[in-house]
Amino acid sequence: CQNEALCIPTYQAESHGHLCQCQPGFYDATCSTPTTFSFASRGYLLIELPVNNQSRREVAGEQLASVSLRFRTTLPSAILFYRGHEAEYLFLELLDGILRTELKRQDEYLLLLEELRVDDGHWHKVEVVLQNTVQLKLWHDSCDAGVCMQSSPIPHNATPIPHAFLSVYIGGAQDPLANNTQSQQGFVGCLEDLQVDAEAVLPVALPVSEVSSVTQGCDRTEWCLSEPCFHGGLCVDLWTTFRCDCLRPYGGPACSYGKCHVIYICQLLCHWCFRDTR
Repeated sequence: CQNEALCIPTYQAESHGHLCQCQPGFYDATCSTPTTFSFASRGYLLIELPVNNQSRREVAGEQLASVSLRFRTTLPSAILFYRGHEAEYLFLELLDGILRTELKRQDEYLLLLEELRVDDGHWHKVEVVLQNTVQLKLWHDSCDAGVCMQSSPIPHNATPIPHAFLSVYIGGAQDPLANNTQSQQGFVGCLEDLQVDAEAVLPVALPVSEVSSVTQGCDRTEWCLSEPCFHGGLCVDLWTTFRCDCLRPYGGPACSYGKCHVIYICQLLCHWCFRDTR
């Protein structure tokens, strides 16, 4: 077992063996395949699921649709995934730092995990499951038994997964689909351990183009650790850069400039000014 995975001894059919329990960010029998990738700017990836996977799930009576992933970002609003089209959809987004999922079939179903912000730059695991209910789960230390969950029942005649759900957008959605969300913008940050309908989606298999903003791994700069804002300014981490919210009378990118009062007195064609630095 690689990458600090836990090796679990097994004994089956009079034969000794082992299983590898992977650490987050790794996958396969020996935990040697990385699962982490990142969005450096707002965009999305489109995954088209094969039709035969849908029929196999329905015959087996398993969960009809699910997406699970781990993410980290410091931006408060973004689309994490979007399944479907304009009329029928299931999506998960961040809105003002709060997880929000919405399902639309014949009716609309909205789930929120309120009072628990997850735009803190740390890794968070989340899962949305659609079966006879729609469920939103978040693994977090502040939750009972480590998991917070919201759910809503779905009428039996609405449970079969629509064909539109075979289209899965990761990290955003194209227009006009994004207009169905409240955030209406792509994700900037890192994702890992992405699973769609209990099947792992690995970075090496993602449809990444040469102009894509998606890269493997998760390069992260802790912009505010060095305290770049002077004179009591508040550093706001924007993931790929930072912003300083300055206290009066200071300004500038790092709150390093004192603002002065400039008074201009103009008479006729003669223009002159003096600076009051009080």
